[in-house]
Amino acid sequence: MACTAIISHIPNRAMEKLKQAATLTEVAWRAARCSLKRRYNTSQNMVRKRRRQHRKRRPVSRASSTASTPGECADPKANLFFTQLPWEIRRMIQVIAFGERTVHMDLSYRYPLILRDGHSRPTYGAHDDMTGLIWPYEDREELSSRLLHRFLPTVDALICRIVPPSTEVTLSLSPWERYAAVDYQLVAIQGKERSRPRWSEFGGVKCWREIPTKEGATPRGYWVHGYTVGNGPFPDQNHGPFRNEVYKTGKLPPQTYERHRELSQDLWRSWEVDASET
Repeated sequence: MACTAIISHIPNRAMEKLKQAATLTEVAWRAARCSLKRRYNTSQNMVRKRRRQHRKRRPVSRASSTASTPGECADPKANLFFTQLPWEIRRMIQVIAFGERTVHMDLSYRYPLILRDGHSRPTYGAHDDMTGLIWPYEDREELSSRLLHRFLPTVDALICRIVPPSTEVTLSLSPWERYAAVDYQLVAIQGKERSRPRWSEFGGVKCWREIPTKEGATPRGYWVHGYTVGNGPFPDQNHGPFRNEVYKTGKLPPQTYERHRELSQDLWRSWEVDASET
């Protein structure tokens, strides 16, 4: 009641001034709100713009720039520290970084490209981490199956991912037993013309592995290489008529592959008997 009485006694001119002041205050408040909103939007736009620029101009780390330099990648001495580490430590680092089922290789970026399998030479009576079998290998057919259906398909995918089609690739397998379990099967599956067994310019022997591709795709492949040991051209336990004839002449003998396979299996069994007697 008191406030109503006071307002009723305010002169008309004063009342008009109060209304004008209230209107001006509301206008000023709206203007202030608009100004604050514009400033906020401007600042947000600047932040977004800086983020986009930062992503576009992201500085390359020292490790990445070193790895992407063609001269240093081609230099075989670029990563000497890692290659000089013991194999067990290198494998531990690779498993932690890439996973246990990854095919670990020491890559030497030369032309032609040579892939040397990074698995250590198997220890007698211990599991071979490349095949999961105990060395020396007792079941040769199981060894061939694991190399052909597990190891080589992984190498196929690796080569297709990292190597240009124009580069000639050689995969060197060690010890000899691994290679001896593969070349028979490659010639049997692919045929003599496509497998091209021959002597290698690096020493030892090699044959061609065709990478399975989709129909109509450009054919790709690589050489599978094995070093020979012993006094003769092949180790005594692998010096069968099939392999000797194939690598001596570069052609299959007149007999069929199955006949040579039977002869080789007979020789393999006789060697196992001799080894057990000794």
